Amino acid sequence: MSEATSKPGVHPLMVRKVLTVVMIVSLLGLAVWQYQIITRSDTSIKRGTAVEDLSFELLDGSTVTIPEKDSKKFSVLIFWSSQSERSLELLNEAVELAAKPEADSALQFYFITLEADRDQVADAVDTQRLAPYLGFNPSGSYMEDLDIRVVPLTVVYSTEGEMIDLIEGYDKGHLEKRAETWMRAFAASGGRGGLKFTF
Repeated sequence: MSEATSKPGVHPLMVRKVLTVVMIVSLLGLAVWQYQIITRSDTSIKRGTAVEDLSFELLDGSTVTIPEKDSKKFSVLIFWSSQSERSLELLNEAVELAAKPEADSALQFYFITLEADRDQVADAVDTQRLAPYLGFNPSGSYMEDLDIRVVPLTVVYSTEGEMIDLIEGYDKGHLEKRAETWMRAFAASGGRGGLKFTF
């Protein structure tokens, strides 16, 4: 009498567990890859770098050089283009933020266009509304170091000219959230700046 033998089968529950683990690992890998793409910086300059030789003209013809002499505020420079819809959306948010007393006491905003044609800028934005902040013709060796590849680009400098933050692109409401951090850093430094922090 021969005894029947049978090969052990794979339990369906075990298959489901293995597939679930594989799926979770794959999703985690995808999430990490997307995070790296989103957070990748397209500029060569990094936080903590001191600004040197960066000047631009205001609408009234005067020239601003960063860091500003005897500045008592952090400088918030927004580099933008009239061809960028996101730039225009950011400027609308920024001009409203700049008008708030709590922001005005700590932050000096400048909206620096990368276009030389002022008529083109005037066709894209309300220059009277933005007049106190509009900057033109940025120049200096620092512009080469900044190597702007994404607009809008927001760069924040301490009163001593040290870069303390950099934002590439535009996300609705993000500027105001970051500005709260800049204002806290400004208060913590006693208005002197020089704090380095990351997000």
